[in-house]
Amino acid sequence: MDMREQITGLGHIGIPVRDIDDTVAFYQMIGFRVVLDTVNPQNSQKVIFLKQKDVMLELYQQEETALVAGAINHIALDVNDLDAIYRYVCEKGLNNTKDTIHQLPFWKSGVRYFTIEGPNGERIEFSQYL
Repeated sequence: MDMREQITGLGHIGIPVRDIDDTVAFYQMIGFRVVLDTVNPQNSQKVIFLKQKDVMLELYQQEETALVAGAINHIALDVNDLDAIYRYVCEKGLNNTKDTIHQLPFWKSGVRYFTIEGPNGERIEFSQYL
């Protein structure tokens, strides 16, 4: 499988935040607009997606955040076929988190995703909108 054919772009950058309202106000002042305001039913966390041109941020309320440079939780890559990507990642021994495919009711029809870690501990989410 050619991963370059499956990955369609950067989906979003996930940032845990202590005060979501202040954080949203900040990003709105630098040109971002809210495109989704919801709650994650798995943990009741408030989640807000903001967009500026081709850049999407996922902010989610969390009591414990690092509050230091580099405190981004994950980058998400949009893919065409999540099941094929999942099989490939598992076959290549890259599913070092032993994650499974999850689904959330975000967006119009939902989203499916799973996460692995890169060689520096960075979290990489593969996601497919339904």
